Amino acid sequence: MFDMADWDKDEPVKDSESSIQPIYVTGPAVPELEFSVVTLLVSDDNYRRMLRSFEDKGFGPDNTEFVAIDNRQGNKLDGYQALRAVAPQLRGRFVLFAHDDIELTADGYTALHAVLTDLEARDPLWMVAGNSGLFTDTLFAHLDDPHGTFRLPGNTPQQVRTLDENFLVMPRARMAFPSVDLKGFHLFGTDICLHAGFAGGTAYTIPFLLTHHSGGKPSPEFRATKARIENKYARFGIRGLLKAPSSDLHFGWQGSVLRKTQIAATWLRQKTGRLAQIFARSARENTETK
Repeated sequence: MFDMADWDKDEPVKDSESSIQPIYVTGPAVPELEFSVVTLLVSDDNYRRMLRSFEDKGFGPDNTEFVAIDNRQGNKLDGYQALRAVAPQLRGRFVLFAHDDIELTADGYTALHAVLTDLEARDPLWMVAGNSGLFTDTLFAHLDDPHGTFRLPGNTPQQVRTLDENFLVMPRARMAFPSVDLKGFHLFGTDICLHAGFAGGTAYTIPFLLTHHSGGKPSPEFRATKARIENKYARFGIRGLLKAPSSDLHFGWQGSVLRKTQIAATWLRQKTGRLAQIFARSARENTETK
């Protein structure tokens, strides 16, 4: 909906021969709510836990709408399709895109509002934020999950190049969407970050603490999505290595060289480690026989 304050105050041009009445806009639409929470729903139990935690932390119908992408009876809309499918009906100033297995165990509405207000002041061009991302080799994370407890240094937003998909936040007025030529439930956070960068925007890990109850695991689908995203962006001239929270991505021939180098280095470390174990065991046996 458009705020009347943003409409042109001048008398609109009238055409006595036309029944068309344009809407004259001089500013962005005013959001009806602060947040739209879009969730990829697979498990009723997970989603009920998530909703209870949001309600307990101050999110309610007066400030937030909840939209469930219903995949309980099979995958209808995946991580690349979901946002485009529901975007026209969203009413929040900020869009939260999340897994159903997150739980607000620390921060809530007031904290998120404060973090995003601060981020808007720091960087008006930010387009996507989350709780786990990488900038080159450095992981910036602020969450609890099966892998451990992670906190941002100084409790301040950190700019990153990639983000994990478990929890993403975007300003609806300048939201980056995932690719239409990719599919699945993996690496769409990285895809969104790349789109944001192409548009001149930025990505951040923010100090909004929650618990993600899944640690994730490799699968054939993950490997297939990884290959598709690598091939896609190599065609657009991206080269070399891009580190995402769940995997290293290799683009073009430079990426292929780096991948082979990493494989060789891993093999060498393993071989060196086994040789060290053999020498250590041999040394112990020699000592015992003396």
